[in-house]
Amino acid sequence: MRRLATHTAFLVATFLVQGAPGSAQAAPALTDRATEVPFVSGPRGHLLVDVALNGREPVRFALDTGAGRTVVNEARLADLGLMRRFSTDTVQGAHERSAMGLTDVGALSIGDIALGALELATMDLTHVEGDDMTLFGVLGFDVLSRFDLILDFEDNTVLFHPRAESLDGCAVCQGEISVPFDLVAGTHIRTEVSISDQPIAAILDTGSGRTGMNLLAAAAIGVELPATPPTGHAPALRVGEIGLGGGVLARQVVVGVVDLPAFEALQLGDRPALLLGTGALAGRRVGISYGLGRLSVQ
Repeated sequence: MRRLATHTAFLVATFLVQGAPGSAQAAPALTDRATEVPFVSGPRGHLLVDVALNGREPVRFALDTGAGRTVVNEARLADLGLMRRFSTDTVQGAHERSAMGLTDVGALSIGDIALGALELATMDLTHVEGDDMTLFGVLGFDVLSRFDLILDFEDNTVLFHPRAESLDGCAVCQGEISVPFDLVAGTHIRTEVSISDQPIAAILDTGSGRTGMNLLAAAAIGVELPATPPTGHAPALRVGEIGLGGGVLARQVVVGVVDLPAFEALQLGDRPALLLGTGALAGRRVGISYGLGRLSVQ
């Protein structure tokens, strides 16, 4: 049996794991060409991009494929000139459910991409901020799925492409690895990876720098688990390889082992599963075709 390391590491900082009830399906993107937008890698692995709301100066949002919808930080609403509307909805985060409000935005822009009026969620995200990072919000599925994306972890850029209608016309589907994905709960990218020849369901979660697996995944690859399963901070192990589509996605990845409510919320509570964070994607170009349900890596 493989033993866990004695040190612990915070597992995930996912802002919004499960989409809000009744979230609308994404509308078509308002672009007909590829647009490149730079991102800054935050201190905990978040992909921070500049977003302008209602024509104001751009502010930092995290690009989060683990967010069911786009969220504005309630602590920053006044700075953005926005008002919170009451909502009875709650959302499932990585660890717990949180209250959610709503706010109306007349326009949202990401670089040269201008989107129209949107209803966005609001949540308190101050627990994610720190002295080293101010966060105004999170770009989630309702915005991201209007496009096909290339996340370039070498050049620190995001390419927003029009959604492809065929593989021949899919600019983001090229790579040494290309696999299909489905959308859990209609919003979260799920594919299958392998560790030690064991198949493991994986959710692509760019809202977290770390990768974390559930207890079933740890047991499947021969990890000796503690008598009392961890629920917050995660014992860590180093995985030699994470395989994807017959190739190697990442090597020597530090993975936390923890039993999170998020796995159950994402319909993965009864099988080996992991949340794949940005730390496992260093140096890679990751293509996401929301139009075709295709994940590519080069």
